[in-house]
Amino acid sequence: MSIAMKAPGRYVQGFGERKKLGQSVKKLGSTFYVLCSPGGRRRFGEEIEQSLTEQEKTVVFAEFHGEATKAEVFAIWMPARPRAAMP
Repeated sequence: MSIAMKAPGRYVQGFGERKKLGQSVKKLGSTFYVLCSPGGRRRFGEEIEQSLTEQEKTVVFAEFHGEATKAEVFAIWMPARPRAAMP
């Protein structure tokens, strides 16, 4: 069973939804900055990358290594800024 919620963004949860990620976000842009833990990347990174590249999207992974402090957020966000400006 899949569950979708829109408030203010879109939230989708259900069996096999990571495999549908590329289809779900195909109109949102051409490059996706995926933030995850090192363990999350090991478990799901290949599946996410395959789903997005099947839709001809570029995937950039960033690993989150700790607590969501202001310093950690900016350390991850700053390298993504130039990529976000790319067409």
